[in-house]
Amino acid sequence: MGPPQRQQPDQARPAGSACVWVVVVLLLLAVLAGGGCLVLYLTLPPAEVPPWLPAAGLALVALP
Repeated sequence: MGPPQRQQPDQARPAGSACVWVVVVLLLLAVLAGGGCLVLYLTLPPAEVPPWLPAAGLALVALP
């Protein structure tokens, strides 16, 4: 057996790693947006809360 082959600089990272980071960022943004909706639902006076706000918050938090 010969010495181990060195990888080329452009092959050092797998091709799908950028896709993984994009998915991770999108899921994190969904959780943060859903949490923001739920915080607004808790802090706004009941007369000013839109009816879609708690549903959107729960859907965004439950998405991931």
